[in-house]
Amino acid sequence: MDINATTSVICILIAVFALAMYVLADGFDLGIGILLLITKDLDERDELVETIAPIWDGNETWLILAAITLFGAFPTAYSVLVPAFYLPFLVMLVALGFRGVSIEFRSETRFKHFWDYAFSIGSIVAAFCQGLVAGALLSGDVVVDHERFAGNTLDVFTWFNMLVGLTTVTAYAALGAGWTYWRTEGQLQHLQKLLLRQALIAFLVLTVLTCTFSLGAFRIEQLWSSQPTMLIVVAVLSFVLWALALRSVDGKSDCRPLFFSMGPCLYCYLDS
Repeated sequence: MDINATTSVICILIAVFALAMYVLADGFDLGIGILLLITKDLDERDELVETIAPIWDGNETWLILAAITLFGAFPTAYSVLVPAFYLPFLVMLVALGFRGVSIEFRSETRFKHFWDYAFSIGSIVAAFCQGLVAGALLSGDVVVDHERFAGNTLDVFTWFNMLVGLTTVTAYAALGAGWTYWRTEGQLQHLQKLLLRQALIAFLVLTVLTCTFSLGAFRIEQLWSSQPTMLIVVAVLSFVLWALALRSVDGKSDCRPLFFSMGPCLYCYLDS
């Protein structure tokens, strides 16, 4: 293997690792925002936000690393993906920025309700946009002609991609509930236990719908014909982790639900 091929493989591994770390690290961050408004008590909301206060701003560093690696090592892929997903990327970045402002301002103002809504809506929008992109990559909707994007920016807004977006929101919600279940106690922990169970069930339902609608997708047909074993292994492993996460909710360990709830998020990531 020559130096160029070796460098390409290393860069691919770095980008894949960075994206996986972002999904897991920022996943529970986004998940807490998605579920924040369900908690009505302001003191309990403060407790939820405080669990991520020391680390939330560092989680998105993984996304930056992946983007820089993609731009530096694979400029052609970068030049195709950015125009194809310009709108969801732009909306996602605005939503992530709004979340950051909300966390900083909610602790220093009397308008906590407003910033809580901003934090929650920003989290939902950012997660949904990531799901849109994952859905488009999964279905193979990106039209490329002579190494350039030849489609329309609005092509990403299909029913299938939006369904994947909703599935991603529920996956992050499960991860966020698993994190807060581990980091909280008492009545708030009991609420997170209920939310975790509901998020896992919602994720399973949406995943079944997503798989049903994806059967006619061009890229899925290609994968089934070329790599059926890989798809089956990913699906079985993800279902086992989902079942373990649901079972661990009623267990004695507070950290197992978080560990096993990483399965749904990794499923969304590996499928795309």
